[in-house]
Amino acid sequence: MNGDDFAREVVTVHAGQRLTFFNNSDVIHVLGAGRDGHVVGHERGVPIHGYHLMPTNSVYRTPPWTKPGTFWLTCSVHPDMTVKVIVRP
Repeated sequence: MNGDDFAREVVTVHAGQRLTFFNNSDVIHVLGAGRDGHVVGHERGVPIHGYHLMPTNSVYRTPPWTKPGTFWLTCSVHPDMTVKVIVRP
């Protein structure tokens, strides 16, 4: 994470892998499934349920992504923060 944005717009993982987020910025982030700052709470296939608070200088490792497909994660604090997650079999 770079300030109020993700370091990448798209990430690709294989089913069974996890994503690791590093908040090395000086602002907090609140991650969840969704787009454009609107966290939906739970989306089928996204292993993050609800909101996940990321204080400054923190690390968060998601549970394994198990369902192939295309998903989005966003930050409820920064509406321009959305990352596309592609999960391959």
